[in-house]
Amino acid sequence: MSVIELDHYQFVRVSGADTLQFLQGQLSCNLDNLSEELSLRGAICNLKGRVVADFRVVLDAEDCLLQTADGSAQAIVATLAKYAMFSKVEISIETNHLPPWGLLGEDSGKLLLAAFDACPAADDQVIDTGGVKIIRLAGVQARYELWFTGEAGTVEGVTDAGTREREHPVAATSLLESDSKASPGDWARQDILAGIVHVAPAQSESYTPQLLNYDTSGVIDFNKGCYTGQEVVARMYYRGKAKKRLYLLSSDTEIQAGDSVTQTYIGRETQADIVTFSNGSTADADSNLLLAVLTAENVANGGKFSLAANPQAPLQVLELPHSSPDET
Repeated sequence: MSVIELDHYQFVRVSGADTLQFLQGQLSCNLDNLSEELSLRGAICNLKGRVVADFRVVLDAEDCLLQTADGSAQAIVATLAKYAMFSKVEISIETNHLPPWGLLGEDSGKLLLAAFDACPAADDQVIDTGGVKIIRLAGVQARYELWFTGEAGTVEGVTDAGTREREHPVAATSLLESDSKASPGDWARQDILAGIVHVAPAQSESYTPQLLNYDTSGVIDFNKGCYTGQEVVARMYYRGKAKKRLYLLSSDTEIQAGDSVTQTYIGRETQADIVTFSNGSTADADSNLLLAVLTAENVANGGKFSLAANPQAPLQVLELPHSSPDET
């Protein structure tokens, strides 16, 4: 079991009497389903239906707390602020919030039960132990996030050396005794295996939800009412098969930042974006993984794929845990 400080996230807090009503008109997820026991993944889109940022939202007393990729909080605040003029809400970035912890591995659940006498049983379920929210995440391995809320979740001060004095609950710190070496990169790798994409600031407004499989992984709710960008997102969904989709691929060679995927089908080559990737140890032939937006027809009909920087090394398309509606 590994305990990982997830310092690559930011938090946005939305508070006020109109919080839920306001956010329901801005977010892709259905806040009617949000509860103290259930978190939701969602996205904020622009008017053209492109993803500004993605997030996970939980209830924190009367507020909504949105966790997003580092650097994306500013875009969320700026986007929400455009539409908040006539709503009783306050939107702010949590600048003094402790980074959440990630628990990864088979024994995670047992250790949570020992430390807190609580462990979420289903993906996205939340258990609030009083100062610590435990959230179960999807993945090929058992994994959980610990969000430190209230007084337990704030930075108490800064020492003369500039180091943050962090006050974690005793039950949480007891988990460190079972810690094994891991890093945020290991956590990101689990996201890739689960087909989960977090939109980085540099990728903001570059992709529609369908290109990132947000329509099949629960990020988009097509049964809720209107939200910003909803008409475009719904039209693309209901008009038929998506021409491009997000796919998981493995590489025997190391993947470099800025590289792309070369698609070859019936003698024609095209380039495809690598949205995110993770390189592993050289001892594991399938350890280099990437998520890329590929032409669905190329994948369905046996097209060939390789890294643009290394055309001689083929890429292998792997199965994702959530299926595309185009494949069913």
